Amino acid sequence: MKIVSIFAPYLYAIQYDNAEEDVYTSLLNDWNDVEFRKEFYEEHLIYIQDNPYIRARNIQEFSNKIERYATDFDESLEIASETNSLNEIFEVLSVNENFYELHSKRKAKNSFLRIYCIKVESAYIITGGAIKLTQKMQGHSLTNEQLKKLEEVKEFLKNKQITDEDSFYAYLLEQEDYD
Repeated sequence: MKIVSIFAPYLYAIQYDNAEEDVYTSLLNDWNDVEFRKEFYEEHLIYIQDNPYIRARNIQEFSNKIERYATDFDESLEIASETNSLNEIFEVLSVNENFYELHSKRKAKNSFLRIYCIKVESAYIITGGAIKLTQKMQGHSLTNEQLKKLEEVKEFLKNKQITDEDSFYAYLLEQEDYD
């Protein structure tokens, strides 16, 4: 597992072992892939129908919304990273942890795309993301998997003794030396 810069010095993403790309790039690629959106719609139709988060009447509307929200995510994250205002678009997911969830700026609670991250002072590390199909994360295997990834990355940071910005940036420099 390694940490990859997305919009330094504030936004990073995890690249899991055996993955070809970091999770942020992978999410955007999936969400912008017509075939992925079509397959996802067909596979999860039972969750999509009458879903208050999605509000899509057909596959075309569903696909268009994902594409639009994915573009919004990328643009919002880039702007917020440039202005050090990521805290304005991420919401606390767990009060007892530094876990955060990003909603699209378009009617935040109505967006069904999610990006999950861990905050280390002013730096955010994206651990994954999902298309939200149920109200609670534990309500579906896709979002439940994201909770596991949050915990996995939390343990990784703990094992690497990353507890604040200084240790985070020191680790990034050390990681570069080994790449």
